[in-house]
Amino acid sequence: MKRLPPLADNIPLILISSLKTENADMVKESWFQQQKSYLNKNPYSKIIRVDSGHFIQLEQPQLVCDQIRNLVNYE
Repeated sequence: MKRLPPLADNIPLILISSLKTENADMVKESWFQQQKSYLNKNPYSKIIRVDSGHFIQLEQPQLVCDQIRNLVNYE
């Protein structure tokens, strides 16, 4: 991700982040701070932090579907 160019600001970016991953020993820096650096400057870009494991799409599929629907309906 660090080598990629910044994402365009005309499309919102939604990150769904596991709170359980933040506390994993393998994460050396603040996971939340790293994720914030990925966001673009679109005012609708956001991070949603959830109490879930790594596979959020399997544990909370409705949340993921709702956020995809929000992006599809974004104007």
